[in-house]
Amino acid sequence: MWFKKLVVKNVGLFADLDLNFTRGSVGIFGKNGAGKSTVLNLLYAVITNDFGRFDGVKTDMIRGKVQGEKGAESWVYGEIEHNGT
Repeated sequence: MWFKKLVVKNVGLFADLDLNFTRGSVGIFGKNGAGKSTVLNLLYAVITNDFGRFDGVKTDMIRGKVQGEKGAESWVYGEIEHNGT
């Protein structure tokens, strides 16, 4: 199994994030507070539908630090491939 795509709208630090992954090892690099852990936790949530890794701030995580209109749409979309499907 491997992640092909992660698209995020108004979640955590990300107003719009669209990542395409290549098959193989992938490194995520950035400064402290840049959203690396948020990306990992969102990948986990895409697979399991468990947002519990956000330390009790499930509703606050949505649009947590994104500036914008209150009540704006928030969502996460991911594509995963397993055995060629």
